[in-house]
Amino acid sequence: MKLDRFILNSDYTAAKQKGRYTLSLSVPSKYISDGSVSFIYTSTITVPQGAYFENVNITSSLDNENYSGNNVGFSYDYSNKSWSAYLSVYQSTPTQYTFACTLNGYNATTTAFTANAVVNLSISPF
Repeated sequence: MKLDRFILNSDYTAAKQKGRYTLSLSVPSKYISDGSVSFIYTSTITVPQGAYFENVNITSSLDNENYSGNNVGFSYDYSNKSWSAYLSVYQSTPTQYTFACTLNGYNATTTAFTANAVVNLSISPF
């Protein structure tokens, strides 16, 4: 495109919104003995090739807060019985995004919880 045909405030170079997806996880209560094993729970969606996430919002029943970003971590410590949960959204293949929860701990029983991630996808205009 020639510069003399450029239209001011146009969307020629703006990212195009490709869709909004919601991923959900249901994480059960789990006893973690010595911290040597992590438990991973995942949920996957198929998206158009070339799409990327423009923004992600993660919510969890652990604290009912809304977190903007593609990852968040929670840590709990009860009388030397500690555990943590790490939630993240990432591109696992060119056409798939995965919402994952990793549980780690030491001599602790985790709390069962649910988590949701709302992913807004866009594609490049060129």
